[in-house]
Amino acid sequence: MYCFKAADIGKALKLTNIAVSIQHYDEDERVIRKAYDTTKRIQDTVFLTSQGVYRLLLINLNAFYFKNLFKDI
Repeated sequence: MYCFKAADIGKALKLTNIAVSIQHYDEDERVIRKAYDTTKRIQDTVFLTSQGVYRLLLINLNAFYFKNLFKDI
């Protein structure tokens, strides 16, 4: 199973608060693992599975589409 760091995905999608966006994801979409931070301390880090990344992408693409749907009118 591939996992992607949620903070990195949020930064790539320009989300201001990734934690709020994924708070209702279940264990198939979100995983909490221990990882090293930049100062070499171990901390709990939220990772998204590929299914979680797909869900987040679909939600954000739909929001972008509907936000720009009536922009030209």
